[in-house]
Amino acid sequence: GLTYCTGEAVTLQASSSIGGSTYSFSIDGGAALVTNNTGVFTPTAFPQWTGRGVGIDQIDVLIQNAGNCSVTSTITLIENRIQVFALTTLATTVCVGDIPPSIRATPSTSSGTLRYRFEQSLDSGGSWSGITTQTTAVYTPTTGIVTTTRYRIVTLSSLNGVDCTATSNEVEIIVDIPVVGTLSARAVDTGNTASASAVASATLNVCPGEEVIFTAGGVGGVPSYEFFDQDGVELQARSTSAVFSTTNTTLLITNNFIRAAIYTTASGGCSSTTQLIRIQNTPTPAITFGRSGGLGLTYCTGEAVTLQASSSI
Repeated sequence: GLTYCTGEAVTLQASSSIGGSTYSFSIDGGAALVTNNTGVFTPTAFPQWTGRGVGIDQIDVLIQNAGNCSVTSTITLIENRIQVFALTTLATTVCVGDIPPSIRATPSTSSGTLRYRFEQSLDSGGSWSGITTQTTAVYTPTTGIVTTTRYRIVTLSSLNGVDCTATSNEVEIIVDIPVVGTLSARAVDTGNTASASAVASATLNVCPGEEVIFTAGGVGGVPSYEFFDQDGVELQARSTSAVFSTTNTTLLITNNFIRAAIYTTASGGCSSTTQLIRIQNTPTPAITFGRSGGLGLTYCTGEAVTLQASSSI
């Protein structure tokens, strides 16, 4: 038989060794649908073809010459029919860099041997590229995505050496990219006048043991916050408080770096990480304070007393 793909127009050509013959065509033993002298017949163009429940059809042609002699010829058409089911996924939004959930469909049915080619589009369906071709209708991503991505399955059926395809619906995974938040720091000791505040990516000068208040922000809604050092050690667990304060039990030393993760919601949601604030300890000076000239601190009434203070810095 002749194998063709579902939806494909099939045109047949019959010819006779005797000129002037007529050709009458019918489908599956039914009444003649067309009689002509060209021998051309397109069964897929007739209503009797649409909605058939079978995938194997017999096309008969009755050829008759001017002397009313006739002969019948038969061709069997085999449809490589594919039934495609809806493509689904468990989540349609992920955080930037996250791995999307599995994308799946109920296995298709076909008269041929099936394979599934999963494709993705990064430009809202403008162009598509293949990800993998496999024998199962489930694709499990293994790498994170950073831009909104559409997915689809192209089902491939091979029958009698004829390859046919059918394309599924599209599933879009939206990537949530939070805005980058802000982070500022302020030294509590008002006596520290040398750069007593700083913002992310800058350096904050503090005295040894001085308390520092860090404040994160820049995200709307009901965000939550988590504070870390440069090694990823959590300094304050995630909460809705945008403020983290150091104490003498959380001493900051030179080349400590502090950053905050800012989440878009109080729980769950996506997060962005601020830039770092670098800590620079200002040395504590050693002070010498006494009477000028090395004189004692006991003086006589009316005597001029001159004091001298000096610093190690």
